[in-house]
Order: sequence, then C-alpha cells, then structure tokens
Amino acid sequence: GATLTLADGKQIDLSEARKGLIAEQNGVSISKTSDGKLVYTVTNLNTNIQEINTLSTVNGQQYEVILPDGSKIWLNAASTLTYPANFAKQNKRKVELSGEAYFEVAKDKSRPFLVRTDRQEVEVLGTHFNVNSYRNEEATKTTLLEGSVRVSDSKTQKVLLPGQQSLLTGESLSISKVDVEEAVAWKQGDFIFKNEAFDAVLRQVARWYNV
Repeated sequence: GATLTLADGKQIDLSEARKGLIAEQNGVSISKTSDGKLVYTVTNLNTNIQEINTLSTVNGQQYEVILPDGSKIWLNAASTLTYPANFAKQNKRKVELSGEAYFEVAKDKSRPFLVRTDRQEVEVLGTHFNVNSYRNEEATKTTLLEGSVRVSDSKTQKVLLPGQQSLLTGESLSISKVDVEEAVAWKQGDFIFKNEAFDAVLRQVARWYNV
C-alpha cells in the first residue's frame, strides 16, 4: 500500500483504490493496474504545466510506480518520492527521495535523470540502481547494478561502476565493491544480512513489519 498526493493536495489511498483510471493531471492519466502498480501515461506532450505528485509509504508498506518516461521505481517502507506528473518539455527528469528506492531508469540521452536526497544527488542517463537515504541511518548508500551513475555531495563527485556502492557519511564520500544482491534484497521481499550491526538490522525489521 501507499498514498498518492496530487498537485492539488488530494490524497488517494492506493490500497483502497480500484484498478483502472484513478486521476488525471495536465498531460497524463494515472492508473492502478490489477497487480497493484501505479502507472503514468502521457496524453499530451505539449503541456507546459508542471504538476508535482508525491508517493509515500509508511512502515510495512511498499509500492511500485511507472513514470511517464517509462522509468520504474520501487519504493521501500517509510519512504517518500516526489516527482513531476509529466516530464514533457523538461530538459532534466528530476525526482526527490526520502528513504529507500530501487530505480530502473528509461534511457534518454537528451534528458538526464536526477535523484536528490537531503545529502546528495545521483545523475544517470539510463541504469539500474538503489538509493538508501533514511534519516535515521548513519550513511547514505547508493548501489549500482547496471550502467553508470555520478554521485555528488556538496564537495565531491564520484562515478560508480556496476557492483560498486558509494557511502556518504558526514562529509566523506567513498566507493567500495559490494554484494549488490544484499543491497536490493528488500525489493524481492527478502532480508540478507552480512556483518551487519544488530541495531541496523532491527531498524530494517522495524520499517518492514511496522514494529
């Protein structure tokens, strides 16, 4: 389940919404599929109006959204994703994340895809990656599965290769090779812990099971 907040402030409980068309914004229609995805479909490429939508989950919830450019995003528990309802006539595809999400970004060399958190920015053209940016965690982690991304904070820029993870702690941005399966296990409904601190494990359990 999740909650969709439209540009006019209207909130839609997606666990209660029926499948099919649930809303229309300038230049797009928003539908819920039979398997519980949120799908944006472009209906007008000529609109100049930018309406901002917010998809949010609480503890124990997850949701998948397909943006109007075809990019797929899986939102983990206790997370918020803010994005334009329509990317038409924009030179960048920009979204904001609080919490954790897995991204499969549709390729578009003319319009980079930007993911902003409170501490960093990730820029891609088309790739698969995971961003973990919970405010109650000590570090922001960006893990790359496919393609390449550029991670930047206020002082530093780093380019990731597949199988690498950036770790932003305080003002230190570092890169290391990691087990990507561990980083994205949540997307498959699994927990994989290797040398993880016990309190970090319990924070994940708390978000997943709402305890």
